Amino acid sequence: MRRATKPKVPACSSCRKLKVRCEILDDLTQESLQNVRCHRCKTLKIQCSYESMDKSIFRTGPEKMTTSLIPTVSIPKIPAPNPAPLIRGLSTVVARSSTGQTVVDMDSLPTHIWQFYRGSTGDWHYGGIFHYEDSLDWAHPLDAIQQLSDRYNASVASVVTRPRILAAATSRSASGIDRLDEILSPEQIKHLLEIFEEKYVPWLNFSLIRNETNPSNSPEPSSSSSNITFTLDLICCTIASRHLRPSVRSVVAPKLEAAAEDAVSEILFHPVLSESIESIQSLLILALWAPICGGSGSNRRDGHLLLVSAISMAKNIRLDEAPERLSALEYLRSLGHTFDEVQMADTANKARLWLSLTNADSLLCVGHGRNTYASRFRSSTSTSLFPMPTPSSPTLPTGLSEARDTRLDLFGQILDATEAGLKVPLNSLDDVPKWYNDIHEALQRLGHLERLITPLPVVSDHDTFYFRMLVILYRACRLLVLYHATFSARMLFMYAGRTLNLSIFEGIIPHNLDILMIWSKDAFHTTEANLISLLEVDVSLLGTSPDITFHIISLIVTYLVSYKFYVFNLRYKASPFTHDSVNAKCIARCIGVLNTAAYSEDHPAVRCARLIEGVQALWENREEMFKLGDAPVLRPEDRFRVTSKKPGYYKDQSTMQEAFYETVEKNLEMLYKPAGPS
Repeated sequence: MRRATKPKVPACSSCRKLKVRCEILDDLTQESLQNVRCHRCKTLKIQCSYESMDKSIFRTGPEKMTTSLIPTVSIPKIPAPNPAPLIRGLSTVVARSSTGQTVVDMDSLPTHIWQFYRGSTGDWHYGGIFHYEDSLDWAHPLDAIQQLSDRYNASVASVVTRPRILAAATSRSASGIDRLDEILSPEQIKHLLEIFEEKYVPWLNFSLIRNETNPSNSPEPSSSSSNITFTLDLICCTIASRHLRPSVRSVVAPKLEAAAEDAVSEILFHPVLSESIESIQSLLILALWAPICGGSGSNRRDGHLLLVSAISMAKNIRLDEAPERLSALEYLRSLGHTFDEVQMADTANKARLWLSLTNADSLLCVGHGRNTYASRFRSSTSTSLFPMPTPSSPTLPTGLSEARDTRLDLFGQILDATEAGLKVPLNSLDDVPKWYNDIHEALQRLGHLERLITPLPVVSDHDTFYFRMLVILYRACRLLVLYHATFSARMLFMYAGRTLNLSIFEGIIPHNLDILMIWSKDAFHTTEANLISLLEVDVSLLGTSPDITFHIISLIVTYLVSYKFYVFNLRYKASPFTHDSVNAKCIARCIGVLNTAAYSEDHPAVRCARLIEGVQALWENREEMFKLGDAPVLRPEDRFRVTSKKPGYYKDQSTMQEAFYETVEKNLEMLYKPAGPS
């Protein structure tokens, strides 16, 4: 239930001086009035002017809670309309989906989306009680989704625990098995390596490099490095084992994971002896894909920690210099010098490996609040190493290698633009002009890349599925930038919205653009397009996607449902959500696609499908889950306009309220108007 509203009192002297929000969160009683302090002063343990103030101002009695944090800017002397959101609080009903799945806890959704609603242009209201500490930190949406997935899946299904913990490095593995050929037959090894080469290597965009067991700074191979010869094949077979029949996988997969963990322990505990191209590739693979029989819930490993170790090793053996070496060799060859083709191919593949490491680093950091480790080492020549299609010179990839080089480079540029957008701060109204320009520039960069990426799944003769997934990842990155921009604006509003400055939110309308609405609408259409694109991919290959991909899919649906609750709030329980039946069918098919794509009961796709079903079930049970306000219920034929008002419901029948509802109608018509051609 919402917290009861305290009597309106002026801000204390300390909060008024710093122009920050001042509020009393404690219940006021006769005893507590003697030492009453605002929440901020109480938290900071500083003196509050409320303590010496006349206490009679606190005895005015509770007022009706308003959902607006600021008065209407245009006519401050006239009481602004108070369109309280429909959703009052959670009911005691335990709602379930059609399959019996318990819905996701509503408080887990990003409230900064669905508890906002819009009056007129730039007149935004927050209908909730903002808490400084929420259960999930939605400032970093992918990290919040990952935590939500772990919580929800642990509450509705039995958690598949890891068969064993990471073993300490010893001369002999804790499992007693440290060789791949002791677990699988030569035929099985060959079969799994072929699966990995066919279905997983295209995600990496480089050819696996083997037989480099001797570190560059070690004169002779050591006993520890001799085992590294088998590490890469072991890791590849461990990931590919998800494609085995269930009866075989249940026996083989735990043994493979145990041996893989021992190999990783050897690498991490003896990094100097283990530094090699094979070790780096092994850690990169495990950072993107967790073994299928582990990594659930609290036992989930942090792939980025493994990736940071791989990048550190790559720096130590000077792998980051491979792009410059390749560029220099290409330049000398253009001047007529000749080089061994094997040397050129090896240098090019090492350059691809380094670029793949930097891309993976960015992919695992965006939306998580982490600082990228390798992107600052990304060479300025990296984006010009391989031929790229451009609007003026549409050079299409002609072969398999060219297609992967194109994808590697395009994905790096997408992540660069995304990182630039996510780094734009908004700390005060003075930051708004620069904040808007920087976000707009990042979106323009992404829009330019969209023109290059969108046709590639159709025109490319190779890796069609992986080009389609590149489009999905592009849209997800665009969503992250739009989400970050709107989140920053809402947070500024919630932190500063209770000051006495009546024009506080006018400052977030640069160039007379209500960018909070524009960017929210852009994000909504981006999620819809991404959901449709997901239904068009090859289901047989979807399960090979890196684990982070399924968190991205969960975020897409969670944002979509949260946005529908935002419109639900805005429309006072009006007609059913426009296109809701279409969205529901898309989400239902998405759940079916994910379950079909999964290779086992603990595959990340299954966990993603389960979370999506719980989020969608929350929307489907919206009328049972919530205590509804006493706003008039509109019939479907009423559409956006309120055709009749119940006597006594509105305090004021002025033309100002009529204009308010006309504004709501226009806003919603704009919201659902199909986007025109770009």
